[in-house]
Amino acid sequence: MDKTERMLKNVRSMGESEYVRLVTDYARKQYPTLTKEQAFCKVFEASDSEGQAIRHFWKIAQQGVDDDEAADEAEDVENDALDELETLAAEERRRNPKLSKAQAYTKAYSDNPELAAKERRQNRPRA
Repeated sequence: MDKTERMLKNVRSMGESEYVRLVTDYARKQYPTLTKEQAFCKVFEASDSEGQAIRHFWKIAQQGVDDDEAADEAEDVENDALDELETLAAEERRRNPKLSKAQAYTKAYSDNPELAAKERRQNRPRA
């Protein structure tokens, strides 16, 4: 197994939540004067090859399968995670009015990885 294959396997096995944490840690080191949300957005949305690679590996991390996914789907039907995240983002904006709507949502998303994962499961395209 070559280096690229090992890296792909590692990203897939860590799953999306852990990958987002990894990218956030990296972003904070790159941009220490920014909030973690701002730093994450800056590296994730970058149009350079690094930003493209981060987004590419994020898509791979999304393919990781959570063992509890089947059990969680029953709970997902009852609770809409997107509504919960939007409520958290609105509360964040009330506490910190200088944040844009996108920044507040990013903060709610990154501060609540389980809820973010639930939102992704609920809104994943189905075959």
